[in-house]
Amino acid sequence: MELTRETVYKIYKTIKGLDSKVYNKYFLLACSINKKYLEPLIEIIEKKASDIYTSNFVSFKTSYDFLVNEYQSNPNVETETKLNTLINENKEIIEEHQKRDLEFSVWVKEIVNVDVKQISFDHVPDELEKDVFDSLVVLFQEQ
Repeated sequence: MELTRETVYKIYKTIKGLDSKVYNKYFLLACSINKKYLEPLIEIIEKKASDIYTSNFVSFKTSYDFLVNEYQSNPNVETETKLNTLINENKEIIEEHQKRDLEFSVWVKEIVNVDVKQISFDHVPDELEKDVFDSLVVLFQEQ
């Protein structure tokens, strides 16, 4: 089946969050099989997502957040100057992060071929929550 990496990730997270006490065994079995099929792809997606945040950017972001909080609690010229200086000194780091983030956004929307098990619509529980249904609908197979 061809799906975007973003859709695959959403399906995986939805399956992972299912309450096994609520749904029927046929539905849960199909979801469990799909979860195992998708795990290697999810590991790749999560690794690539974590690569966006370099140690330099995390360090900058920590300092930035601290100064923003300080400025919000006590707005003054000195803190504003520190904030602007921090941004100017880390311009390359910020630009690199934005570039990585944009590349990831494009990459995650690419279509990939994934091996998933279709779930018979007969086994889809009637009490399935709307957000779960919406996430997994691509896996449902009409009879």
